[in-house]
Amino acid sequence: MDALTQTTDQRERKRLVMRSRLTSRVPAMLRGDGSPPPEPIPNPTTYLTWKKECPDKLEVALNRVKQGELSIRKAAETYGIPKSTLHDHVSGKIKPGVASGHPTYLTSEEEEHLVHFINESAKIGFPRRPLDVRVAALSMLEAKGESMPVGKSWWKKFRGRHPELTVKKGDPLSYARLNVTDRGILNQYYDLLETTLETNNLLRKPSQIFNCDETGIPLNHKTGYVVVSKGVQHPYTLVSGNKTQITVLACTSAAG
Repeated sequence: MDALTQTTDQRERKRLVMRSRLTSRVPAMLRGDGSPPPEPIPNPTTYLTWKKECPDKLEVALNRVKQGELSIRKAAETYGIPKSTLHDHVSGKIKPGVASGHPTYLTSEEEEHLVHFINESAKIGFPRRPLDVRVAALSMLEAKGESMPVGKSWWKKFRGRHPELTVKKGDPLSYARLNVTDRGILNQYYDLLETTLETNNLLRKPSQIFNCDETGIPLNHKTGYVVVSKGVQHPYTLVSGNKTQITVLACTSAAG
């Protein structure tokens, strides 16, 4: 008798929900009474995006279930969490702190080593292309005796797990010029320049200050896109300094 009463109550509630939704869409003049549409009855089976609204809901619900304060069904209704999700966590099917889905090819520690390798390679002028990163990951797997397809899909997910990495166009730079791009060397140069201008009383004589610089149009191969950390403005890629190029020499004064 209790089961029959419960089934009848569920049917009646579903009927009221449907009637409320349909009535709310009918204009008042068609209903004839001129009354405003009734408030729709919330559907208890519609779960909110609880992960975005309050990520701690799951932990609170689990604690109350484990302490015997609430049943799994009651906790699911109270906190708006799917009952199956709560059941999987309570039964141990999903371990705490472990993300759902398939496990990654490399462990978190191995991926951190790979990120460190990418950053250190970029610092010394040998940034890695996305293909190089995939080859390095494949080598790490083979060293463990595993064989997995490390394709573009893996690369996309790897970037998603490490948002500090980005892909940029590499700037070709010879080793000789790389040595003089150190900030300390540049600071020494500008300090010496300022001292020279003050000693010769040239700071207020722009027509006597000239700057001559050259730029080259290299005829060697172009660099591709490389993987570096976000914030790196010019990821340099070392190339040979003996390649043929067309040189343009420009000279102008500080007065224009």
